[in-house]
Amino acid sequence: MEKTKREEVERRNKELAKCVKALRTDKARMTGELSSLSEAQEALLRRIELCENTQTRLGAYVTDLDAHTKQGREYSATIENTIASAISHSELLMKRETELKVLLKAREDALENGSFEIMNRLMSFRD
Repeated sequence: MEKTKREEVERRNKELAKCVKALRTDKARMTGELSSLSEAQEALLRRIELCENTQTRLGAYVTDLDAHTKQGREYSATIENTIASAISHSELLMKRETELKVLLKAREDALENGSFEIMNRLMSFRD
């Protein structure tokens, strides 16, 4: 009977040894997987940080672009106002040129006709 118990104990010890070996193998495998997961997690964290930095830079670019767009609109409005003003001045100059041509023609006519009275009236009109 003692021999049977001893055999039973040895058999159980062998089974336990197999279980311990299997557990150690599983532990080593899981430790490797955990290490791989930790490395993957660190890589993901680096990628997240890189994305956040990129997002920050893009936000700064968008802000700069908005500022340049606003400035461009202001320049455009200034240019449009300058063009409108130049057109207005040009129209006034053309009108004044026409008036001066009429006065010059009238003066020349007055000089040809010897009519100083007309010439004096034209000169007073000019002033």
